[in-house]
Order: sequence, then C-alpha cells, then structure tokens
Amino acid sequence: MKSPAEEDTPLIKTEVEFTASRPDQMLKDSMSGTKKRIYSEDRSKLKLIHCAEDVRHRSFTFGDKVDGKALNRWREIATAIYHDNGKILDIFIRKGPPWSKSEIQRRLLEAVELNSLKCLDVLCKKYKMEEFSMEKDVVLFHRRYGLSFWPLDERPKETALHVLASKLTSTNAMEVLKKRPKFLTDFSDVPDSHGSTPLLLAIKCNNNDVINGLLLAKPDVNKRNLHEESPLHVAAVNDHDHIIEEILKTYSEPEERTNLLEIMKNIDGKGNSILYSASQSGMTKILNLIMEYDWWENCLEQQKKSEEQDWKSFVCNVCAGGCEGLAKIILQEDPGLLLKWKEGVTPLMRAAKANQLQIVSLIFGIKTDDDHFTTCDKDGRNVFHYAVKNPKVLKLLLDQFKK
Repeated sequence: MKSPAEEDTPLIKTEVEFTASRPDQMLKDSMSGTKKRIYSEDRSKLKLIHCAEDVRHRSFTFGDKVDGKALNRWREIATAIYHDNGKILDIFIRKGPPWSKSEIQRRLLEAVELNSLKCLDVLCKKYKMEEFSMEKDVVLFHRRYGLSFWPLDERPKETALHVLASKLTSTNAMEVLKKRPKFLTDFSDVPDSHGSTPLLLAIKCNNNDVINGLLLAKPDVNKRNLHEESPLHVAAVNDHDHIIEEILKTYSEPEERTNLLEIMKNIDGKGNSILYSASQSGMTKILNLIMEYDWWENCLEQQKKSEEQDWKSFVCNVCAGGCEGLAKIILQEDPGLLLKWKEGVTPLMRAAKANQLQIVSLIFGIKTDDDHFTTCDKDGRNVFHYAVKNPKVLKLLLDQFKK
C-alpha cells in the first residue's frame, strides 16, 4: 500500500533544471560543479518542503509582514539538506545571519530524517561550536516525513535522536554522530513530549546500532515515559537479552553497578524485580542470563516480597516459559506453591498449556499429589483441559494419574 507521499509522486521521472535565486545558493554536483538536476518526484517533495518552510516562517512574523530574503534562505537550506549537499549547507552556516540554537536542532532532525549524512556531519560540527544549556535551549519538533497516517496532535515532539532510534537505515548516521559526539552525548537522555527517551524508543524498535551508540553516553536506563515504561523494563519484558547484557557491560563501575542492581530489584516501580518482567515475556533468555550473576538471588528475594498476586504470576510465568533451573529452585524451596492457589490456575496448568514437558515432569518429581488432577480453575477446567492440545504432556499426565 502506497503512502500519501508516494501516491502524489509521478511514476515517470523527467529532469527539471534547478536554478537558485543567487549563484552562491545554486546546488552543484560535488564532483563536476555542474548544476544539480532534480527529478519531478523530488520537485514535488521540495514543493511540500518549501510550503512547510513558508508556514513556519510566517508563524514567526507579525501581521502580513514577510521577510522574503529570510524565507528564501530557509527554503534553500531545506533544499540543500534534502539533496545532502554539505558544501552548500556549510556556506549557509558560515555566511549570512547567525543560526539560532533552535534552528540547529531542527536541521539536525531533518538531516536524520532524510539520512543526509554529509549535512548531518556539517550540522554536528556547527552544534559543537555552540554553547548549549540543556535546561533552557532544548527544543522538540514534530517529524516532517512519513507519518501522514498519525494525526499531528497525537504525535510526540522529538529530537533528532528519537528519529534516528526508529529508523531502519540508522547505522551510517550513528557513525557520523559518534565521530562528532557532543550532540549524541548531550541529547542521549532528552525525552520527547511523551516522556520517552531515545534509548527507550530504540529498544522498542530493537535498533541495536542506535542502542549501542546511545549507551556510550550512559543515559538513565530507568527514566520513565507517560506510560511508566523505562528502557530497562521494556528490554526485560521483550526478552532482549543482548540489550540487558550490553547494559550490564556499560554500567560496570562499582557505583554504577550498585545503582543498576537497585533498579533491577524494583524495575517497574511496583516492587517487582527484573526476574518478574523477564518472566512476562514467556521466554527464558534473560532469566538464564541473570542467573549467571551472583546477585540474581537478591532479585529473587525481592520478588518474594512482592504482592501475592504478582508472586503467583511470577511462579506460573517461570513454569510456562520453561526456565527449568529457576523453576526447580523456587519449587524445591517451597513445594506448597504448586497447590497454594487452588482457586485459580496452578503452575502445572500453565506448564501443561505451554507444552513444557520438562517442567511438568519436574513438578511431579517434586510433589506427587492427587490434587494436581482434581484442582479446577474458576471455569471448572482441570489440568487435562489445559494439556489437551499437547499429546506428550497429556500422556505424561495420564501416566502419573494411573500411578
């Protein structure tokens, strides 16, 4: 299905020669010095870009007064970024009126949006020369491209790093930012208007190149957005073990590690540890990873102190996910957990439904009891109902029942 932008684009390309208002603003090929030719599809997009520049410019003017010279300058800067002409952009930076801090940030976002790497490098260089106050000078913007399906009043305002975090073609742009790291370092922890940091967005998109680049600046992995999501929590819930491993490597200094462990013991702000969040994924990679460290038991002890319903969910999730090592430790320590919640779903039911044959066998090895078969959930279903789609588990249950 085509996007609205694609539907407006002609299928046949025809070349139209671009002529700027002044010779020093004319786009030129970086090798030949000849005039830049623009395909009709680019011409259509540039028309929309120039209209956006007009709207923005008029928003800064009073009444009907429009500074035509300034407006043309804004348009030509936008055109240079669209064509990734770093040389022309550098001329605009060095000559003419000084750039505001807001303008630098806006153009950085546009360069990232368009993957204009030469312009991005020029703008990072310009940013490095400026004195920025992270309390006063940060400005957020709406993205300009690719989100026509998302109403403007519902979109967050963002920084260039938020745009980068959600782009599939972000590897080269991240390399540019790492080469001139001041902007990357300064903005790595700046939230968008919905409270999400670039790291949180990158983790949601599983954008490893951006994640690794952002972690170089050591941002706050526990900073929460309006939905109470944090980078560490989202990584755990989605079983992104490679991200958790990278975070553990990054925050390795004694004080950093101590702070990180405290966060992991209360990862959701509700008294649940990272073990609980990892168990919600239904997978075992993070659970197994954490158990390799000597501090994992601290997380388990914290989880035991959680609310009863959360503790029940955690035990059942571990069994359903198939984390045999952790399930064995928990259930051997307290075999009563297997039938403690008779009024609801038991760990055996969850394991049977998830086709976790090893966990089902483990449970019967720890505690053999007729109540395993007679216990029903609130809908009157017993363990056989839960295992009906899993022949091997069903056979094991029948063999145990005969005994």
